[in-house]
Amino acid sequence: MKNLIHILLQHAELQPQKIALIDARGREISFKNLLVEVQKRAQFLKEKGIKKDDAILVFVPMSIDLYAWILGIWYAGATAVFVDAWAKTERLEQCCKIAKPRAFLGTPKAHLLRILSKEIRRIPLKIIAGFAPFKSNSTLLKPVEVDEADTALITFTTGSTGIPKAAKRTHEFLLQQHLVLKKYIAQAQNSIDLPALPVFVLHNLASGMTSVLPHADPRSPEKAEPEKLLNQIEKHRITSCVASPILFLKLADYLLKSGEKTSLKEIHTGGAPVFPKQAKLLLKAFPLTKTTVVYGSTEAEPISMIAAEKLASWQKNIAETGLPAGRPIVDIALKIISISDDAIAVNSQEDFLKLSLKNGEVGEICVSGKHVLKEYVANPEAIRQNKIHVENEIWHRTGDAGYLDANGDLFLMGRVKQRFSFKNKLYFAFPLEAQLSEIEGVKLGTVFKKGDEVFTVIEAEKSAQEKVLEALNVIDFPLQNVKFVERIPRDPRHNSKIDYEKLKELF
Repeated sequence: MKNLIHILLQHAELQPQKIALIDARGREISFKNLLVEVQKRAQFLKEKGIKKDDAILVFVPMSIDLYAWILGIWYAGATAVFVDAWAKTERLEQCCKIAKPRAFLGTPKAHLLRILSKEIRRIPLKIIAGFAPFKSNSTLLKPVEVDEADTALITFTTGSTGIPKAAKRTHEFLLQQHLVLKKYIAQAQNSIDLPALPVFVLHNLASGMTSVLPHADPRSPEKAEPEKLLNQIEKHRITSCVASPILFLKLADYLLKSGEKTSLKEIHTGGAPVFPKQAKLLLKAFPLTKTTVVYGSTEAEPISMIAAEKLASWQKNIAETGLPAGRPIVDIALKIISISDDAIAVNSQEDFLKLSLKNGEVGEICVSGKHVLKEYVANPEAIRQNKIHVENEIWHRTGDAGYLDANGDLFLMGRVKQRFSFKNKLYFAFPLEAQLSEIEGVKLGTVFKKGDEVFTVIEAEKSAQEKVLEALNVIDFPLQNVKFVERIPRDPRHNSKIDYEKLKELF
């Protein structure tokens, strides 16, 4: 089948001298030379005994070398496996047991993990990135043919408890995701993109676009230095950027304080919620830039999109309406089904339709389509809990609550698990978080129930706390225990979403 490797081959032939990648230090590589590096790595892997479908655990930072290795792994017909760098030893070993890698590829520093992890020590082949000896004639290898159902990439979900869910990204899934992104995030081919979300680099390469790898660690976007990113944007005349909200908000804060402008024509953000107040901030900081907020997940990206202008202009109470997420894209089927904490099995399409709710009714968001992940690796329980098999279709349960309005627009109510009852009324945490975010002085806030008590936890400066309490007393809110904290725990991936489990441990 045609996959991302075949598309790269086409770009190397049709535009060999065009720059494919520029790293944070300004080093660059053309599509033709990138293909040469990919072929060298594929030949090296073949000589080391790597065969089709072998899994290779990769610990290489975002760089030209990383993408040469990923594409080289695919060129050799093998599977790239990624585990989040923040993963503790126990989680890392769980991931190794699931993916069963035949090779460990990492920087010299990454190989120190061999000291800590017996599972990594058990991996048969060890490769030190940057020190692999490539032969001069190693570019003659042709790509190994793969089937659409063959696994190209295995990544693991953010959750830090329980058995990790290993997302099985097949070659067909990655191709379909690329085609959908190309349709909806339609940068011109002569665009120069700053992709702070690593998977978008692969999409850009397949699109024949130039990617500038950001001067920031994608694992810690909150630590990004705006000055360095803006220098990259101006130096390379970058026209577009894809990043998590926290990175754009840091940039926006710097731009508004410094009075500087950027050459960006469009930005796309996702991976964490963007509230109306934040959308207004982005519009103010990037006045000449088309700004889009994308809703999606590991298993389905994108699901829907909304222009920042529309989000910023939302006047209704989000605690009642939920967060606007735009119209679901036409390439995905979306249904709202009755909320259940149990696995869902149906015998027919008719049974599945009985679960579907009417427009305006809040339930769990379920999606199906070519770019929706079909399964997890070696985790039948995760498949049972998160997938609904309806005759020849597989529907993915997002775990997000929401509803469709009369116009077919999607509204988000947050995680299904973060719902609770208070004084005989059902609440979802997410709309309440949105309402808190609109209060002046609140950096982040949430509401949850533990036992019989409801806690409102707010991250705010001490000087603002009194005014925040005054604001809470005049709005319709499930008030019981209000606690101010220095920092609310965030998810380790985007550092934007609330880590509810860690937060509850504090109380």
